[in-house]
Amino acid sequence: MDQMGAELWRFVKNLLTSLRAVSELQNHAIRQRHRAQLVITTKVSNGQAFYWLSQLRHRWDEQQRHCMANICDVQFFYSYQYLGNTPRLVITPSLTGQCYITPTQSLHLTKSGAPAGPAGTGKTDTTKALGGALGIMVYVFNCSEQMDYKSIGNIFKGLDWSLGLLDEFNRISVEGLSVVAV
Repeated sequence: MDQMGAELWRFVKNLLTSLRAVSELQNHAIRQRHRAQLVITTKVSNGQAFYWLSQLRHRWDEQQRHCMANICDVQFFYSYQYLGNTPRLVITPSLTGQCYITPTQSLHLTKSGAPAGPAGTGKTDTTKALGGALGIMVYVFNCSEQMDYKSIGNIFKGLDWSLGLLDEFNRISVEGLSVVAV
């Protein structure tokens, strides 16, 4: 009986995983359809139109033999970090596109960014989704008053070609913030 229960559990687990994958593909297809409709309605006629340039696009560069991710005037090498089939946030096409432009411009200039807004509005999920679109692992650190300059320094030392997201950044003490500012 235990073996039958274990087999049933494996079957249900595989079924749920497959359903999640189908759901993710469905969300992605809906977003792509919406983007295509906006290209038509905004009458994009060439590759230099702002609406087209402001979209995160992936392409294969035959000369460099590498996948590139482009948005506006910024080009990144795709990082190929497999992040798994994780659940994705519901994408609001125009808002998500706007939220991708600022951090990619900041990354291009080797600067950081600080998304601001009320709790629960998707700042962390949008940043994680952008990291996934660039093939870069995003580590989320929930900040607290106990974080000092040493712990923050250790976080930065350990990132190594990954993105670090300091959630609830406003909770860090002044001493800790001095490390972040450098």
